[in-house]
Amino acid sequence: MKTLLVIDSSARVSRSITRHLTRRVAENWIRRFPAGRLLHVDVGQDPPPAIDEKWIAAAYAPQAERTPEMGAALAASDRYVDQLLAADAIVIGAPLYNFGMPAPLKAYVEQIVRVGRTFDFNGGEGDSYTGLVGDKPTLLVTASGAASVVIGGLGTDATHLEPQLLTMLRLMGIRDVTTVAFRGQQLDAAHIARELAAAERAVDAWPAAAVSVAAA
Repeated sequence: MKTLLVIDSSARVSRSITRHLTRRVAENWIRRFPAGRLLHVDVGQDPPPAIDEKWIAAAYAPQAERTPEMGAALAASDRYVDQLLAADAIVIGAPLYNFGMPAPLKAYVEQIVRVGRTFDFNGGEGDSYTGLVGDKPTLLVTASGAASVVIGGLGTDATHLEPQLLTMLRLMGIRDVTTVAFRGQQLDAAHIARELAAAERAVDAWPAAAVSVAAA
């Protein structure tokens, strides 16, 4: 059974470009793997809890020393991490909000980046971290209202969305990442139609590229 984890984070239920594209990916996946499974995490509609001091203490406590209260503090995190580890491939829908990721998606990231479960620290020189998730074909679908994300004095591109998500994925050991970026949702209908058609072609091509890994 080939499992695709679909993560949606848009605050919109309708008129969401990222939801449209992640849904298209899910439909394509099931066509390729009729016996496959979809795991859907909708942080846009069901935001994860924020981490707090109890969560941090529990996450860094050795498993054998965790109290029932610590287990309760990590319950949501354990569920999200289990889904991540069970997936053969991942698609993330992430609209650009204020030059970064939506707050519920950031909360989700904080729940799944877990020492001893999705990454570990290294001692000595070289890489500071070891990813524990293993490489999984991952599609990152992003969207923004503007055609270019530029603010005077901040360089040619002020978006922190893709770099932050790519860093997080790499930390956990996920390096096989394809990015599809839709730009200009607030522009005219002709621009939107062109951009959407290009994004649809790109996401349609992704399952074929991921099959060789997921089917192994």
